[in-house]
Amino acid sequence: MTRPSTDQVSPQTLRKVIIAAGIGNFVEWFDFAVYGFLATTIAQQFFPSGDASAALLKTFAVFAVAFAFRPLGGIFFGMLGDRIGRKRTLAMTILLMAGATTLIGLLPTYAAIGVAAPILLSLIRCAQGFSAGGEYAGACAYLMEHAPSDKRAWYGSFVPVSTFSAFAAAAVVRMPLKRHCPPRRWAVGAGVCHS
Repeated sequence: MTRPSTDQVSPQTLRKVIIAAGIGNFVEWFDFAVYGFLATTIAQQFFPSGDASAALLKTFAVFAVAFAFRPLGGIFFGMLGDRIGRKRTLAMTILLMAGATTLIGLLPTYAAIGVAAPILLSLIRCAQGFSAGGEYAGACAYLMEHAPSDKRAWYGSFVPVSTFSAFAAAAVVRMPLKRHCPPRRWAVGAGVCHS
């Protein structure tokens, strides 16, 4: 597949590429970050051991496992992007992340299916990590392939900006959930409402 020189890409096309890569990356990392900000709630629902600290550590261990799958996703989707194109590959990573996030939302808790709940949660988080690694690497490559040769670093910087914006947005979304809980029912250190 031959493409015109990156210096011939029009400003309108470059703007579309920046917006597409930024939005796609933002959505991926927003989904990824929500898990971390809801860790105390997830710990209570999926790791009810009677020890809140141990449950929280298990929840963050699952969070860490997802990060371990990022390099694998970057390698897999990077090679796939070279073969079938970056746009199609980035669309696949977004669909994978959306599907995994939906499955986490629908996943029965420990009370409903026992030890299968944390196992399934771990597997789905691995899929999220795999997807996030593919999105990040693919979005960087997609942007830099379209950027003028003397400004590749500048245009490539939009990817980490969208990543950190997603984490900030996830924190902002989390705050009203915390405030919704009446003060007397808020468990100090647990981060969740108790009925």
